[in-house]
Amino acid sequence: MGEVNLKLEREGNALLIPVSFGPGNEVLMVLDTGAGVSMISTRLAERLKARQVGMMKISTANGMVRVPQVEVSEVSVKQFAVRNLRITVNDMSGGGRAQGLLGVDFLNHFRMSLDTETGQLHLERK
Repeated sequence: MGEVNLKLEREGNALLIPVSFGPGNEVLMVLDTGAGVSMISTRLAERLKARQVGMMKISTANGMVRVPQVEVSEVSVKQFAVRNLRITVNDMSGGGRAQGLLGVDFLNHFRMSLDTETGQLHLERK
């Protein structure tokens, strides 16, 4: 199937999307079209045994910080997968259910449209 429509969950102003990192590793992440690089929590990185490949400077609400960069073998939303994605590891503040941010490094692999009013995300293969 070449396309999918998803109803995203809301948590405050954030839209949460189910993201899989392989069998048994589905988590909720914030869909962040303003984030150039996806990010996962330290706890999730440890659970995935993600291999650190370097450090990266990122801009946060608290300014620039250096964070570990890891490579994960697969990141998928439904049937849409990106392999060997390099993402950052940093813990989010706020205490919500999200275990990271899904950014444009993943989304750029697909055509995407988002209706923020209804929380509907449409993905299709390029």
